[in-house]
Amino acid sequence: MLYLKLGDNMNKTVLNNIKLSLLSGLKLVLIGSVFVAALEVATSVFNIPISLHWIALFYLAREIAIRIRSHIFYEHKIFPWLSVICMILLFYISGVWSILIINISIAPTINFELVKIALNPVFRFYFLLPLGSYFYQIGNIIEVLFFLAVLILSYRYTK
Repeated sequence: MLYLKLGDNMNKTVLNNIKLSLLSGLKLVLIGSVFVAALEVATSVFNIPISLHWIALFYLAREIAIRIRSHIFYEHKIFPWLSVICMILLFYISGVWSILIINISIAPTINFELVKIALNPVFRFYFLLPLGSYFYQIGNIIEVLFFLAVLILSYRYTK
């Protein structure tokens, strides 16, 4: 009969905790991305000057960190980074959803060129490119600061 060492058992529990926390975070990412995309579309359609999707991202950063933290039974360095990865995925998927919602509302058919543009991550994270002419404008600097604040908040809540 083969007995597991304590280290092997510990590695299995680490992997199980990582899987559970990642699945829990990804569920919230998929649901939250639709919510954030709907807020983005609503603010752009109704010309609301306040960017409500950042408020929703702050709230979802906290919720994702709480969900990931609920599966932690001991401290590990990977859990805060899982939270940050989930927030980056949430931001990316919400951008894809918002472009697709706007596309479907304008025309009932799906334009595959627009889908290809929507799936391009550079299009969603264009505000992080320092070589662009748009980077040093006040609105873009505020977006970069909010994006970094959301990532730091997610990291700190999980840690």
